[in-house]
Amino acid sequence: MKLITESLAYLNEFLEMIYPSNIKCVCCEGELENKIAFNICEYCQSKIEFKPVWSSLYIEREYSQNYTEVLTVTEYNKVIRRLIYKFKYNSQTYIAREMASIMANFLEGENLSFDVIIPVPLFVAKKRKRGFNQAELLAKYLGEHIKVRHDINVLGRIKETETMHMLTKEQRRENVKGVFSVEDPTQIPLKNILLVDDIYTTGATIKECSEVLLNAGASKVTAVAFARS
Repeated sequence: MKLITESLAYLNEFLEMIYPSNIKCVCCEGELENKIAFNICEYCQSKIEFKPVWSSLYIEREYSQNYTEVLTVTEYNKVIRRLIYKFKYNSQTYIAREMASIMANFLEGENLSFDVIIPVPLFVAKKRKRGFNQAELLAKYLGEHIKVRHDINVLGRIKETETMHMLTKEQRRENVKGVFSVEDPTQIPLKNILLVDDIYTTGATIKECSEVLLNAGASKVTAVAFARS
């Protein structure tokens, strides 16, 4: 795991040399004439709806009831779909810097505090095949922005699941049931946790992760995702 993390660090430094973060638009890769917010050109920004939306997920706990509040910062449209595809499937991991910067921009306006940032985990085989977990990179850069440590070793995924985009809401809920586990229970009790993912659709994944963390003793779980579908 440490080797993978170090390799990603070198990869991002290499990609920064190839794709300097203030030269090209991270969406269309067109030249940026001036320094611009999030390194997204004016045309692409005009096609993106940057709008924070809060949602509530009811969480079933062993001894009490709770809710996880979820912040999403943009609508999932054609431009955002292309951006996330480049990030996740073309290994253009430098895009995570800008996505995290956008997420941090909205989070910082909410006057919230957290003890630790935890990414939604990938199954080991899937992470190995892709080479990285997109949520881990978002958590890393988000932590740098809001000055909160991130921890990739607290929450684990113990089995692979079906691809979610073709499933109904109920099927998504069943698909993720029981697939997450606490890997390091000492890091959870009484902690105020920020859970990070890239896309929020029905909330099934975040809901399941939240239940696991809260039942392990977390004081509170808040979630943030880049796009809402």
